[in-house]
Amino acid sequence: VDAEGRAVVIDYKTSLGPAYHLHGRDVEPDEPFALPRKMQALIYARVAERLLGVRVVATLYVNPLRRAVAGAFDARALDAAAVPGLDPDRSRVPYGAVGSFPELLDRAEDEVARRLASLAAGDIRPAPSDAEACRYCPAVICERRL
Repeated sequence: VDAEGRAVVIDYKTSLGPAYHLHGRDVEPDEPFALPRKMQALIYARVAERLLGVRVVATLYVNPLRRAVAGAFDARALDAAAVPGLDPDRSRVPYGAVGSFPELLDRAEDEVARRLASLAAGDIRPAPSDAEACRYCPAVICERRL
């Protein structure tokens, strides 16, 4: 947390891979919002904002062994060059239909809430976002497996 109350959430991961980037490809501004593959740090960010009263400007997954960094950051509040190992093209907000880092947190929270409400209503059909989502699933005979 800096003197202006801006915070960076850091989650250390030794298994850091492409799924930890905000997005793995160029996203067009008019594309519909899609949850990032990894949500843990974004959830931590929302909790930090609400409980600690800070303004989170980045959620970074850091592999200290490889000196690799992935995640999401507000390009207006954090200089990517100051974070060695961060790929700004795959981690920068704004991206796609999300115009700011606070909007990313809001949209992610809203989508998680929508999905939880769907589960609570009994909708438990598998809906993998991509083949990687099925990678460790034990239901190998699932008809929706990608």
